Amino acid sequence: MRKFLFNLPCLFPPPCFERGSEGEPRRVFDPVLTSFFPPPPPLPRPLSPLHRTPTLTLTRTHPPARSPTQANAFAFWDWVGGRYSVCSAVGMLPLALQYSFTECERFLAGAWSMDEHFRDAPLEQNLPVQLGLAGVWNSTFLGYSSCAVLPYCQALAKLAPHIQQVSMESNGKGVTIDGHPLPFKAGEIDFGEPGTNGQHSFYQLIHQGRPVPAEFLGVIKSQQSVYLKGEVVSNHDELMCNFFAQADALAVGKSPLDLRAEGVPDYLIPHKTFTGNRPSLSIVLPALNAYTTGQLLSLYEHRIAVQGFVWGLNSFDQW
Repeated sequence: MRKFLFNLPCLFPPPCFERGSEGEPRRVFDPVLTSFFPPPPPLPRPLSPLHRTPTLTLTRTHPPARSPTQANAFAFWDWVGGRYSVCSAVGMLPLALQYSFTECERFLAGAWSMDEHFRDAPLEQNLPVQLGLAGVWNSTFLGYSSCAVLPYCQALAKLAPHIQQVSMESNGKGVTIDGHPLPFKAGEIDFGEPGTNGQHSFYQLIHQGRPVPAEFLGVIKSQQSVYLKGEVVSNHDELMCNFFAQADALAVGKSPLDLRAEGVPDYLIPHKTFTGNRPSLSIVLPALNAYTTGQLLSLYEHRIAVQGFVWGLNSFDQW
C-alpha cells in the first residue's frame, strides 16, 4: 500500500506537499491523507497524537488481520491487476479523498457507460472493437510496431504513460494463453505527448520518417479558454486547428506540385514533401470532465482487451 500511494503523485498529486520559501517541496501533514501512512509503533508509551490517527486499510483479504477496525478496511479482488485497478477501492479511495466521492461517482458512471456500450453495441458500431481491430491491423498485418497516443489537452498529459503501461504490460507477450509461441508479432510500443509538445518532438518522424499509427484526442469545450488581446480566436481554438491539421496532413500529405505552387524553392522540395497515406484516427470529446474521463479510460481498457482476444493472449495475467 505504501508503494502504491507513493506512486500516486505522478498521476494525481495529493495536497500533502507544497513549495517552501526556497522553492523546494516540503511535507505538510494532512490529517486525512496522512492516515494512509501510519508510522511504525513508537517505543515509548503512551502513543503520540500522530500515532493515534485513525488508519484506513486497502487489502486483498477481508477483514484484514492487522486492521484496527473492520469499518476502516476496504477490500478489492486479488485478481485485479494494478494496471486495471483505477475503478477498484485501491484507485477510487485516494482519488475520492482528493476530488470528492461525487466526482468519482461520475467517473465510474462514465466508465460503466462504455462498459455497457462494449457489451451491447453491434460490432460494426462498437468503439472498443473498432479501435482494437485497427490496432491489430496496423501492428500485426501492416507491421507498424508503434502507436502514438496524442491528447490535445494538457489535463490528459499523463494519459499516454498510463495507456503505455496498460497496453504493453497486458499484451506484451510472446506466447498464447495456452503457452504456445505466437506465430506472428503482437503488441505495440505505445508512447505520446500532449498537443504541441509532441509536434516539436517526434512529429517529424511520424510525417516524414517511418509510419507510426497516431491516435489524436481532442476536446470541443475547453476547460479554461484564454483570449489574448487582439486575437480573434482563443488558445483552445488554435490548439484544435493543430489537432485537425495534423490528422489531415498525415492522410493527404503534400506533394512537390503543392510545394511549387506555394513558391517553395526546388532545393527544399524534397525536404518538405509529405507522402501522406499514413494511419491515424481521431477521438473528439464534447468536454473533459469526470464522466468523459471514465469513458475514455474504459474505451482504452476494452480496446486493449479486444486486441488480446484476437491475438489469443492472456491480457490479464499477474505473473
